[in-house]
Amino acid sequence: MLSVLSEHGIGGGLWEFKGTFGILNSGRKDADYQDWYGYKLDEDLLTLLQKY
Repeated sequence: MLSVLSEHGIGGGLWEFKGTFGILNSGRKDADYQDWYGYKLDEDLLTLLQKY
């Protein structure tokens, strides 16, 4: 989805940084979290978002 939006010049954003839709403390079971100043950081999602 991100590549299609990018191809058409459509931007995007996160609903929130911390919580269900964010990159911190999302609580998703499929994520490998890294400790970041006491938060659980979804580093894979962060890397993906940085590409676009």
